Amino acid sequence: MSEHIASKLGCPSIGGAVPALRFRQQNDTSIRAVSDEVDSGVLRLHELVPLLYYSRLVGSGDTGVVMLGERVVARAFVVWLVLIAAEIVHGILRGLFLVPRVGAFRARQIGVCVASFLIVGIACMFVLWIGATGTKALLGVGFLWLVLFACFEVGFGHYVFGFSWEYLRADYDIPRGGLMPFGFVVLLLSPWIAARVTG
Repeated sequence: MSEHIASKLGCPSIGGAVPALRFRQQNDTSIRAVSDEVDSGVLRLHELVPLLYYSRLVGSGDTGVVMLGERVVARAFVVWLVLIAAEIVHGILRGLFLVPRVGAFRARQIGVCVASFLIVGIACMFVLWIGATGTKALLGVGFLWLVLFACFEVGFGHYVFGFSWEYLRADYDIPRGGLMPFGFVVLLLSPWIAARVTG
């Protein structure tokens, strides 16, 4: 399991032990990682498994691990619920007014653009309340939103609404006009953008 996690994070291969993470609270909103070793290649996470990812994913060039504090993760999750509620309302309105005029696929393309503005707007409203500071932490919040939203999009769309996998996959097919990947990029960057906009 630890080797699978490490490979997903882009870690060096695990020989017999990997860096573990001990965490201590810092400034009430962030957790600092302290290097250690564990036996048997087991990766130990903080009790509530706050988001971690290698900073190379955001192009920082080092191999540090970014941690988000429990309070930041909890507040980011609350804001994600707000984003989901806004997206549901947006989807209903799109289905009522846009789909009959331009068709389902073109409506979803337009919807990605509209949703991108909604996401950045909501992020601007809540970024200070979330309490993430620094580029890595802000991108960490965006990454958390991206993962949650992708799970919701696939799980809810397929298993609740009954959309086929082909129907869902079409939104991610860029050569055929799928724009969802661009929307996910905006989602990932939205906390950072919001922090820059709000100062």
